[in-house]
Amino acid sequence: MKKIFLIASLLMTMVLGSARSFAAVEETRSYFPPVLMYHDVKMFALNKFDVTIKDFVAQLKWLQKNNYQTLSMDEFVEILESGKKFPRNAILITFDDGYQEAGMLAARELRDRGMKATFFVNPNLIGNKKLETKGYPYLTAEEVKALAATGLFSIESHTMSHPHLDKLSAEDLKRELEQSKAAIEELTGHTVKALAYPFGDYDQKVIDATIAAGYSTAFAVQDRGLLDRAARWTIPRIYMGVELSDGNQKLFKKFIKSYKKMPPEMFAERWAPLNQ
Repeated sequence: MKKIFLIASLLMTMVLGSARSFAAVEETRSYFPPVLMYHDVKMFALNKFDVTIKDFVAQLKWLQKNNYQTLSMDEFVEILESGKKFPRNAILITFDDGYQEAGMLAARELRDRGMKATFFVNPNLIGNKKLETKGYPYLTAEEVKALAATGLFSIESHTMSHPHLDKLSAEDLKRELEQSKAAIEELTGHTVKALAYPFGDYDQKVIDATIAAGYSTAFAVQDRGLLDRAARWTIPRIYMGVELSDGNQKLFKKFIKSYKKMPPEMFAERWAPLNQ
């Protein structure tokens, strides 16, 4: 009987702990507008993290129809640091890795609508042809500069070479964060304020190094605990891909409307990334 009581108590503690954890995540997430994380936008999807240009246009049209306001990273950080609330229908559109088609096809559709977005790039991969034969060429330096020059697109850091940051030595971590920030600033002429953790990986050491390197905010993928830093260093993003486009964008709309209340597991990285 005593054993049964102990097991029941343990289960209750786990349930209550999980509920409190989710409540904390929901509370911190409520500070931010929905953040979308795209990788590539293509004519035809080759990988589950791709979004077709047809679906991407449908998503932009829905955002416009529902009066969503896209933010630049400068605007996002300015509101974050002011302590004011984000506009009710604000949204942040982000792209990871700097794939060429996202920088061409998606950027064209955004530009035609006067909509803003952020591209997280890796300086070591700019112009790199490693994945070109797989259908994933990277933006060139000139293309990155052209995006930055529009005034609509923020070019931010995804580290120098896309490593698992939580596996690096302190010296390598510092180099990945500081050198990528400096390289992008030299290329674009604009201050880099934000970091997207490759693979969404971070720990306390990574957050401390990010702050020390001079970033103003950082983006993860899913909610995995905030450690002892403010939520601005682990902002979760909705992982976009072909499956969110099925059924007349039903999941896309649901995820955006439910950003503040979705279970943390819904932010998980669903599909394996390409080999960098």
